[in-house]
Amino acid sequence: MTVKMHVSPETLGWLGRAYEELSPVSLLAVYADQSADMTEELRRDLVAQGVLEPDGTLRPEAKTALDVLARPEGFVRIRMDGAVARSEKVVYHRGGLTVSLDAGLERFLVRLPSPGADAIDSYREIIGGSRLVNHPFSVSLTSQEALILMGCLDLQRRSLFEALARGETGGPAVFQRGKLEEHLTGHTPSGTWLVHLLETMEGMGPADPQALEEALGGLTEKGLVKQEDGSIGLLADTYTLAGYFLVPSGVYNIDRGRMLDAGILERSGCLVVQSSAQDLLYVDVTGGEVLVETISGAAFLEILRRLFEAGRDPGLLSLQ
Repeated sequence: MTVKMHVSPETLGWLGRAYEELSPVSLLAVYADQSADMTEELRRDLVAQGVLEPDGTLRPEAKTALDVLARPEGFVRIRMDGAVARSEKVVYHRGGLTVSLDAGLERFLVRLPSPGADAIDSYREIIGGSRLVNHPFSVSLTSQEALILMGCLDLQRRSLFEALARGETGGPAVFQRGKLEEHLTGHTPSGTWLVHLLETMEGMGPADPQALEEALGGLTEKGLVKQEDGSIGLLADTYTLAGYFLVPSGVYNIDRGRMLDAGILERSGCLVVQSSAQDLLYVDVTGGEVLVETISGAAFLEILRRLFEAGRDPGLLSLQ
């Protein structure tokens, strides 16, 4: 059974009227307040797409897809912001079935089953399939340690970029604690800054200035930063990391979740920042732990494949 339809947010809201109860994560519920009234033009369009019978009732194939959208057991949302393209895909799963929604300018493309292989091929064109990693790096941090580390990387990246703009090679930067606090609390909400990308992830939040001392202590113990007389700098491993992610070419935000008993939603997120085919920074937030590591393009494509296949094996939602 295959279903493919192009529908507006308002039409999704209208189709959601067929259900007395909708899951809180269902897009049918999200657009319920924007529900369109049925018009003859809309009816003809949905009949032509095979969504409705001529008498206005749902066709069985369309109902199967909408049943998944209405009460999914889980979902994966992937949002890409790149230099040449932007996209958002949501894959819902229920009872072994997967339905995908791709956001367009005015309409969603809804497909059952979700075209996993085709989607991977599309992402491969952007990500690349290299198995190489320029700078191997992996560390497990607390949420505050991760935010502070991203702030330190940002300041080093800015120093290197400014040096390049002056025609210089640059080098390890040393900055005062006040400068770090200023960046953590006053940075522009832009994808330019790693700390901003991290604090907007599911399960994260803004850096806490009150936790700065403890977080810096943890980063120092783990050999990631150095402190001396109120000054802070990156050690060799993290300094090299900053250089490889000077100008990101793409950012991928991934939000995944599944419904547990009693209507409880288990949710987690991960982030991938790419600067080249061999430089991808993977950040996974699970519980109170944040994994930060560099991965290859091939490894990221495998993560996406597992996420797209999660409807057939929900255990694949755990990427650890």
